[in-house]
Parts: sequence; structure tokens; C-alpha cells
Amino acid sequence: ITSLALTSDNTRFFSSSEDGIIKKWELETGNCLGNWDEQECCINAIAVSPNDKYFVSGNTNGIIKLWDIKNKSPKEIINSRSITTVCFSPDSKSIIAGSKDNTIKFWHVKNIKLKNSFCGHQTCINTIAISNDEKFLVSGGDNNKINIIDIQEMQLFNSITIDDCNIKSIVIYNNWIIYSSEN
Repeated sequence: ITSLALTSDNTRFFSSSEDGIIKKWELETGNCLGNWDEQECCINAIAVSPNDKYFVSGNTNGIIKLWDIKNKSPKEIINSRSITTVCFSPDSKSIIAGSKDNTIKFWHVKNIKLKNSFCGHQTCINTIAISNDEKFLVSGGDNNKINIIDIQEMQLFNSITIDDCNIKSIVIYNNWIIYSSEN
């Protein structure tokens, strides 16, 4: 298992794996409710939209797929390098992805067009999270930094250096940034 994503009602979740298979699970029973087979390569990251209509997957080939949960049909977005992290905006209108090319990119869900791009790390981006008010995106990477990006201005708002720690996961809760690292 490479990534997990919970639905907004906390009753189901999706898992991704190195073999390119995504599964949907019922949380209470543990029953598998369906499979999505990418048949390409390792899926590094998945996320479910807050409105539970879509999920997005990012793989090591640099391909992001937006999946309609009901009819299992994907739309593809091609990126230059391996996708390491994905999320949706709280309004479910944007996909945000970080990758090994050190960029964070924003796409419109409706037409899959690139909306914006930001480069603020000098290394791989491992994790991203967006604030509920959609004002800030927080990212962490292999450069011991947590970057806070002003989404409206698409510029770095603040950067926090964490000594000798590669940032692996970030969550924003009530304006607090919670992170995990290798150490």
C-alpha cells in the first residue's frame, strides 16, 4: 500500500499500491467494493474530492489521473516527472500535485487545464495540504523545509526550516501545521 484516502463521510476509503491497482473499501466491514487498474506503474498518491465525486491518482511515470468514481473513467494529465503527492481544493474544483521535478501544479477539475505552477523547493516535494479557506498551500520536501504558499499571489508566504528532517506528511488543522518527518 502506497497511499490511502478517506471519503468525506468517513465510511469508505481508497488504497493505492505499487502494482498499479486502486481499491475502494468499506471502512466498517473491510469489504473491497471495487478495483481500478492503472496497469502502468506504481501509484504514489491518491486523494478523494471533498464532494466524493472524484478521486485523483499520481504515479511514478508522471501521470495524474482524475477518476469519476461512479463510472470509473479517467482523464489523464501528463506531468514531467514522478508524482509524489496529490490533493483537491476544499471546493473540489482544483487538483493540486507535487512531484519530483520540485514543482506544485494546480489544474482545473472541469477541463483539466493547468491553472498555476509553483516552484519553491529545490528537491522532491513529498507532501501538500491546503487550508480550508483556500488561502494557503503548505508543502514539505526533502530539503528540510515546510513552505507556506499564498495561493492568491502564487508566492512564498513563509518558509520554516526543520533541522535534519525530510518532511514526509503534512496536515492542516485549525490553522496549525502538523507534520511528520523521517526522524
